[in-house]
Amino acid sequence: MTIPFSNWSHQSDLYARGLGHALRSYRLPDFDQAIANDPSFYEKLRRDPVVAFCLRYRKLLAAGEDWSIEPASPRPEDKELAAVIEGMLRNVKSLPNALFNLAEAVVAGSRWAGIEGSKKTLRLGSNPNAYEWWVITNLVDSDKRNFRRMPKHAGGSHNDSGLGGRRDWQWQYYQPYSLDWSPIERHHFVKHTFDNNESTLGFGSGLASELYAYFYSKTAVLRDGLQFIERWSNGILSAAVDSLRDGQASTLASTRATNWLNELEKMRSRHVLVYDKNDEIKVLEPPKGGWDAAKDCLAYLDGAMRVLILGASLPTEAEVEGGSFAMAKVQQSSTAAIVAHDRALLEETITEDVIKNCLWRLNYPTLSYIGLADASPPVFRIRDSKKSDPSIQADLLLKAKQAGLRIKINEAYAKLGYEVPNVGDECLEPDPAQAPGMPTPGSNTSQPGVIPNGLPGNQEDRIADPLPLGQAQIQDPNAMNPNAMPGQSEIPQ
Repeated sequence: MTIPFSNWSHQSDLYARGLGHALRSYRLPDFDQAIANDPSFYEKLRRDPVVAFCLRYRKLLAAGEDWSIEPASPRPEDKELAAVIEGMLRNVKSLPNALFNLAEAVVAGSRWAGIEGSKKTLRLGSNPNAYEWWVITNLVDSDKRNFRRMPKHAGGSHNDSGLGGRRDWQWQYYQPYSLDWSPIERHHFVKHTFDNNESTLGFGSGLASELYAYFYSKTAVLRDGLQFIERWSNGILSAAVDSLRDGQASTLASTRATNWLNELEKMRSRHVLVYDKNDEIKVLEPPKGGWDAAKDCLAYLDGAMRVLILGASLPTEAEVEGGSFAMAKVQQSSTAAIVAHDRALLEETITEDVIKNCLWRLNYPTLSYIGLADASPPVFRIRDSKKSDPSIQADLLLKAKQAGLRIKINEAYAKLGYEVPNVGDECLEPDPAQAPGMPTPGSNTSQPGVIPNGLPGNQEDRIADPLPLGQAQIQDPNAMNPNAMPGQSEIPQ
C-alpha cells in the first residue's frame, strides 16, 4: 500500500531554485537548447528541403496576403484615427515582407525589427488639410542573437515592487561597428515573441528545440544511407584464392589475398575486371533490407517534423492510404488553428509596438490638434488569404438581394474581384437584359439608397436597395425591340 506524502523528493524544488538562480545572475540567459548545442542550427535547419518548405509555408500563412486597420469602436473619431493610421502604414516599405520576417519567431522564439522613420507632410484620413506626421519608412529585420537582457542598475540592485522584489531589466543591442552592447529605446524596435512563458525569460520558445533531435537523427540516417547506396551501386567483389596454386606453397595465403585485393581495387577504379579463367570472382549485391529501413526512418522523421511545424502531414504527401479525405479535413482544421494563433500573436505585436508605442505616441500632438485626442488606437488585422470564386459570389449576391438584404456596393465589387469605377473611367455598359437584382452603381440614379458616381459620399454608405419580396423583374423583350413581331419573345442571357 502506498502511503501519501512518503515519496517526497527535493527534485520538485529544482525548477524554482534554477529560476531564482537565473534571475539573480548578471544577465538573463536564453535557454535555447538548439543554440546551446549548435550556434548555427537555425541556418543548418533551412538546408533541409522538407523543413525549409514547411517553415516558409507556415510563415506565409501567418503573414497573410493583405492587412487592414480595424477601428477600436464604431465612434466617428475612432474610425477617423483608424484611417489616419492606415495612411501612415501605407508608407512602410514592404510591410508584408516585414511580417514574414517577424513570423520567424515560430522557429527561434522571438524576432526583432528596427524602426526607421521620418517626418512627412501628408493628407491623411478625411481631413482635407496636410499636416506633418512622423511615419515609419522601413522595418529592418534583426535576429534575436543580436540582443541580450541585462539589469538596468550596475551591481544588480532590486526594485522592491512585487513579491520578493524584482529586478529592472533592459534590452541591449550589439553594435557591429563599435563592437559593443548598448541599451535600446523600446519604441525603436518591434519585438515579436512566440510561446512566451516564465521559463523563457522573455526570449520566447520556438520549434527549434523540438526539431533539433529529429534533424540530427535525419542527418545520421542520410549519412549511413548514402554509404549504403555507394556499396549497393558498386556491389561487393568476392574472389576465391588458392594458396597452393602454381606450386607456390611458400607464399602465405594472406599475402596472396592482399595482392588480389590491391589488383581488384585498381580494376574496379577503371571499371574493368581482368582475371584468369580458373580464378573464381563473383559480384555480390548487398541486402536491400538496410536501405528499406533507412527509407522508413527518413519518412518517419520527415513526417514528424512536418506535423510539428504544420500540424498536418498531408500538405506535402501525395501517397496516402484509406480515409485520406477525412484525415485531410481533420488536419486542415489543425493547420487552421495553428495559423489563427500565429496571426493573433503577430497582429498583437504590430498593434502594440508599431501603432500604439510608435505612431500613436509620436503623433499624439498632431492628433490632438485635429480633434482626435480622445480617440482609441485601432487594431492591426491580417486578412485571410483564401480566394473566393467570382461565379459563386455572384450567385450569392443575387440571392441575397432577392432575399431583401441591403448590400454595400464596394463590398459587392470586392467579392467579385473588381474595383468600384470612378468618375471618368471607361466602363462596360450594362446589358439591357441584365440579370435581375445585380447592383449597378451609377447606372440608375433614380434608385433610392444608391449614390451615383461623382456625388460626394463615403463608398461604404453606397447600398443597393433590395428587391421587394415577391416582386418580379421580368421585362417585356418586345418593349426593348421595336422591330419584333407581335407575339415574338426572346430569352435574355
